[in-house]
Amino acid sequence: MPAENAMPGPTDIDVAFDRVAAMLRTATARIGSDEREIRARARTLVAEYNALAGTRRVAARKVAKFQFLRPIPLLGTAVLSPLQFDLGEASSAAAAARARAERQLRRLGESAEARRGLAALATRAEEARSACRPLGLPPPFVQRAFEGLGTRIASLMRRSDTRGIDDVRQAASDLVAFSERWVEAVRRIEAEAVRPPPAISAGRRPTTMASDRIWLPIPWNRRSEAVALGAVADLSARHGSDVFVPAGRDLRPFERMLPLAFRARRGAPFEFPPIAAKAAGQNLWSLFDEATWNHVRKTNYARSGHRCMLCGEQRPRIVGAGAAARGPVDAHEVWSWSMPDDDPSLGVGIQRLERIMVLCPTCHACFHAGHAVSAARRDARHEEAAAFIRARQSDITGLEGDALDAHLARSAGEWDRTRGVERWILDLSHLASQDYMADADPVFLAENAAGFAPEHVAGLSFAADDGRRFERREAAAIQARLLEDAPRLRLAWSRA
Repeated sequence: MPAENAMPGPTDIDVAFDRVAAMLRTATARIGSDEREIRARARTLVAEYNALAGTRRVAARKVAKFQFLRPIPLLGTAVLSPLQFDLGEASSAAAAARARAERQLRRLGESAEARRGLAALATRAEEARSACRPLGLPPPFVQRAFEGLGTRIASLMRRSDTRGIDDVRQAASDLVAFSERWVEAVRRIEAEAVRPPPAISAGRRPTTMASDRIWLPIPWNRRSEAVALGAVADLSARHGSDVFVPAGRDLRPFERMLPLAFRARRGAPFEFPPIAAKAAGQNLWSLFDEATWNHVRKTNYARSGHRCMLCGEQRPRIVGAGAAARGPVDAHEVWSWSMPDDDPSLGVGIQRLERIMVLCPTCHACFHAGHAVSAARRDARHEEAAAFIRARQSDITGLEGDALDAHLARSAGEWDRTRGVERWILDLSHLASQDYMADADPVFLAENAAGFAPEHVAGLSFAADDGRRFERREAAAIQARLLEDAPRLRLAWSRA
């Protein structure tokens, strides 16, 4: 790594390692002081034991000397009883002194072992510091972790007692272990970066998606699970999920974490339904206030790790994609369209929210291809954008050639099918069923660009910004009421 990328001056990492080195030296000195006290105490106890052992031997010789008096009544008892009592007392005292001496000797051995352990830990800490030094400035969360470890170590250094060696050892071990994990992660990322991608077999079609990494659109709380399965964490990724599966790995363990385009069990080919005729502007971000929309989209961003649910990427890869994007990913609303008896001539339909997808601007452009190509036309790159969008649609659906054309034609047919519908009911039952909406109070914009009336919103309780409150209503009930007025409405529309 170039020298200019090395960490300049003292950093939180340097401070943490300086503190742990000082703390280990202090702890080692405390252990040395304890060892001197233990040795002095052990020598005293050994001398005490030797003296008591001598007393016991003298008492034992006296008892043996007068054993011949035992058969003589009264005299034997009178002479031997005091001698045996003295022998018992001396034996008990000697045994107690020996136990105390052995206990001190064990403590001495434990102290020596602790001192050797701290010395080995100090060596590991210096090696970890040396390994961290050339890595450059770490990501913010690594810096915060080192800062927290340094603060914890500083609090231990302020303790005046000689206890808590285990706390010292644990704090130092945590610092070293975290440093080693960071170094290992960086080395793994560098190794994956220089590893050539696997050769593409002759039967495999090209892809518009990254060929070396498959980013996992997962929330932060699933990060450790993915790493345990073999995914790689790129600590330099500063926005969103930093976990990816290197190309060429077995993807089966990650099936439920993968972007949809990489899953083996895709189900039916993904569709790109256009917005129905006369439904432009009827969406969450246009009809509800900014706080409501931010709550919805940012919650979904967090749940997908701020990565595209289809490809795992971020940011646009083509001209025209993401012309109106406000960040690395967008929130895309997926709608379905239905009419009574599938008859658009009745004039009333239900626009039902099916899901909210987090997409990168490139995948989002697949749902708004016309807009993206028009945006690219300003740079005279519309043909390039159209070709790229078609290739990305092929990657997402798994279809090519005529099969892809037929699939896109069926999606476009939805627009023709809904042309006769003059009024749509917005069914937001899916949104109301989400746990993140339990404590939310959506605010509807009474004056919205689409001119959509709050009375035609179903499936959700909400307030309008003009002070009115609307409780949840069923879409079928609103539809039935509008169908009763359909003849009058059609007459008014025809006159208009």
